[in-house]
Amino acid sequence: MKGEQFEKAVASWLQREGFRTELTPRTNDRGIDILATKHGENYAIQAKAYSADNRVGSSTVQKASGLLSRPDIDYVMVITTSSFTSEAEEVAKNRGVQLITDDHGQLSSPDYHRRQRSSSANRKVPSEITDGKPLNNEIFSSSGKQLVELYRNYIQRFHEDVDKGHSHRTLSFEFDRNDSDSDEYNLILGQHSIVHKSESVKLGNRFLKTVEEYGWEILYTKKGYSDEKETREHTPPDLFSAIISTNSGREISPTRQATISKLILDSIYDKNLKGIVVTDSGPSPQQENYSTVLGET
Repeated sequence: MKGEQFEKAVASWLQREGFRTELTPRTNDRGIDILATKHGENYAIQAKAYSADNRVGSSTVQKASGLLSRPDIDYVMVITTSSFTSEAEEVAKNRGVQLITDDHGQLSSPDYHRRQRSSSANRKVPSEITDGKPLNNEIFSSSGKQLVELYRNYIQRFHEDVDKGHSHRTLSFEFDRNDSDSDEYNLILGQHSIVHKSESVKLGNRFLKTVEEYGWEILYTKKGYSDEKETREHTPPDLFSAIISTNSGREISPTRQATISKLILDSIYDKNLKGIVVTDSGPSPQQENYSTVLGET
């Protein structure tokens, strides 16, 4: 299959999966063969129509990963009629590029059912952005757009630090705690950690229900007391703690994670984005820290 035919076959398959697609011009495509959109998130796709003995190498995947630095791109896929070298798969795993093989020409078939490759670098195509209720990504004020860009920079630094052997970076949110020094909110990639003092035990229950609606995974949850007493007679717990995973094996999308953070800040902490201090930091002295006040330019 020629390159142009393969691009059209890939675009048709994506449309069947519910994506809106656009084939880019053959010249000056800036490394993108197909632009695809679903649930407000943008995918840059390279389609490589190679012979079976011509595997896609690491340099191609490395170059494709550079597209993730663009503010309008959330995911990058490389799809080929051949296969990928082990080095290419390793780069994809570290850089967050999704690799898909079509070595049997199945994409052009209406009854195509994609095979999931065993390599962790070959991610499942996210035909749904969430497992449950879809997120509304079209929410953003200027502060929200600023948060998306902060996530994008954080994810890039996270992977760069992993490549250097450094510890995982954390994104922390600092805000007015209304006289409570117990409140904390931070995350590592798609894993969100929440600690909140509240007079109502129903707040934590409502949030856990929201987590289930969106298909996220609850890694840890606890209700306790902010004064460090284990129990208080006739007094409900006032401290809610939870750790949730929101990526479910998907590549981390800046837009999606910013949407989730906005939802958490609004529903748990009753905070809007403006004025919140977001810090991107690592535990090692070799790792630089970056702080930004949302709403300030």
